Amino acid sequence: MHLSLATSLAALALSSTTTAWRLDIYQDKDYKGDLNSYSGPGRAGWACHSVGDLNGETGRISSLKFWNDAENYRCCLELYDSPGCGGGQFSGWGGCNDYQYPSLGGINDYISSFATSCS
Repeated sequence: MHLSLATSLAALALSSTTTAWRLDIYQDKDYKGDLNSYSGPGRAGWACHSVGDLNGETGRISSLKFWNDAENYRCCLELYDSPGCGGGQFSGWGGCNDYQYPSLGGINDYISSFATSCS
């Protein structure tokens, strides 16, 4: 009985820390320059994330990669031009699939925050 309880608790602890999504942002296009990586747990819900500094400057993002890692969740990415997921959302960028943007075109260097939504 004790072994079964310990096994159940270990499985619960692992399931709550499973990575559901990953995001790599790069300072330069074509996935070059400084890199910041983010990931999130496999839980349903929406969360806003601040973009960290790349080479001492916030918002200097020129390329990115996004992955859904969890089998039981579908996670989506939204990109914003202001801290705290305020201001304008960059429509047409982001989404709910795995994708890579080697160049961010007109939104290059303007991303200040991003939101993830998992269900």
